Amino acid sequence: MKKSVSAQVYDSVLNDIFSNQYRPGQILTERELIEEYGCSKTTVREALVALCREHIVRSIPRCGYEVLRVERSEITDILEYRYVLETGCLARCFDQITPRHILRLEELNKRCCDPDFAKDVWTHWDHNAAFHLELIGLAGNRYATQQLQSAMDTLKRAYAQYYWGMRDRVETVSDMKNHQALLEALRQRDLSAARSALGRDLKDFAY
Repeated sequence: MKKSVSAQVYDSVLNDIFSNQYRPGQILTERELIEEYGCSKTTVREALVALCREHIVRSIPRCGYEVLRVERSEITDILEYRYVLETGCLARCFDQITPRHILRLEELNKRCCDPDFAKDVWTHWDHNAAFHLELIGLAGNRYATQQLQSAMDTLKRAYAQYYWGMRDRVETVSDMKNHQALLEALRQRDLSAARSALGRDLKDFAY
């Protein structure tokens, strides 16, 4: 299904935040966005309202829309939440994980480790997110999957703020070591080791 114009504007503004074209604290105005995207005031406002709803920007009356920073305390809270959410879902479905499921996770992890991602940090990010979403999806709880997606969307903005241009290929490849440990724990049917690997993986999001 083709996205609405307001949804396209939403995506464009969000991508500009990821690329640091729009930085935390910067003020966006409806007039500027109307000129940039060549669309109506109503369309731009719909996109900005959606961004406000997601706490990506906030409206400042008679001024514009401020790009919000993801604070470090929020990052810590999200990572703690992710640990509880992901390890809880893993424990719930652990006995039902099959070799076929593990094979699928291995395929996704290979994409994370593909050296081509060094050319595009966001390709790596998306492959890493796909790995975690696939894993939590094994629990069969769509709400939990949606919550993880929302958490990772916020962390992606945080990654843009704190890490853009700072992490090199070697560091990014090394942060997949815990995926390998997790996969080995799944093959060995060791839930404790799998939970530990997940915990270490999340701690790699340091700042």
